[in-house]
Amino acid sequence: MLLGTVALVPFPVAAAEVKPPTQSLSAWMDEADQSFRQGQLQHHKGNLEAALVLYSEAIELNPEHVLAYVARGGILGGLERYTAAIADYNAALELSPELAGAYGGRGLARYRSGETTAGARDLLHAAQIYRDQNQPSEYYSTLRIIQQLDP
Repeated sequence: MLLGTVALVPFPVAAAEVKPPTQSLSAWMDEADQSFRQGQLQHHKGNLEAALVLYSEAIELNPEHVLAYVARGGILGGLERYTAAIADYNAALELSPELAGAYGGRGLARYRSGETTAGARDLLHAAQIYRDQNQPSEYYSTLRIIQQLDP
């Protein structure tokens, strides 16, 4: 669901700043996934600050954790920290250019921050990707969001 996944990211982490732990690569990735899942749990419970910390930890452990960027971006957007949210969505899109949810989240963040044309364009692109990926529920949900935007 597009609205549920819209989150803004406040703490972009440069890949060069992240030092992998000394254990194996798979253990490092597992730690990132564990932090991400714990973040989802805290997010679901409404503990947004704890979720932000855990999503950020997942990104520090694995700078290519696309879903952590999107989830963190969604929270940041909800907290009206649009610049940070947009940065997280941009990071997710660099890693996965056809991620409709990231376009949708970035579109809402841009729209709400005053970049109405860019925001609407991102939301339309998200809808097109959902259509192309044969995800009609998400496609129509995104179109409803676009219709609800102020003219």
